[in-house]
Amino acid sequence: MLDSPEISGLYKDYKVYLFTAEHDAAGGRYPRRLTSIEITLKTVLPGALAVASGGMVQVVEELNFVSEYRPEQHGWDNSYIARSRDETAMKDYLTGRRVQALINLMKLNNSWLILFFSSGLGLLRLDTPDPLSDLKKLNDYLNKLIESAQIVELEKGESEKLALKAQLKSQTQTRQKAKEIEAPENILDQHLGLVLEDDD
Repeated sequence: MLDSPEISGLYKDYKVYLFTAEHDAAGGRYPRRLTSIEITLKTVLPGALAVASGGMVQVVEELNFVSEYRPEQHGWDNSYIARSRDETAMKDYLTGRRVQALINLMKLNNSWLILFFSSGLGLLRLDTPDPLSDLKKLNDYLNKLIESAQIVELEKGESEKLALKAQLKSQTQTRQKAKEIEAPENILDQHLGLVLEDDD
């Protein structure tokens, strides 16, 4: 079964998908083949967010996620990336505990990581050069991923709080923009340059 190019199923109550992925190598070399382990999260952010390392950074850079965040946490490398469409929600979600769980995975030897939320879907994926040809190594990676998945899952009520905060922020920005285009209060105090012609 482990020689199959694709494996899917449940592991510790999580949907798991294993497959071989090809990534473009630098300098025009032959594509790099990596084993991908993808876990579907049970909870999702109300917005879009991506955190990545290694070759997955380029994937995130190509997304339309305009806000970037660099956590001030020991172990966070400048080569890592965290981007979203909502900077406030991203900072609220990326607590110290969650960031540390992601760092632990990103520090795995020669591995690439991506945490991705968008369109009602949440994924945690690790790409490794190891072929995962034995159950012991497979279980080791899966256990590490699921341990981290349980940490990055949203807590009860957290999604609603983040959505409400984003809604209030959007309403505030809308009011501010509307205020900017309103006519100045003292506009009638100024000479408008109108000239009334006398009737002959």
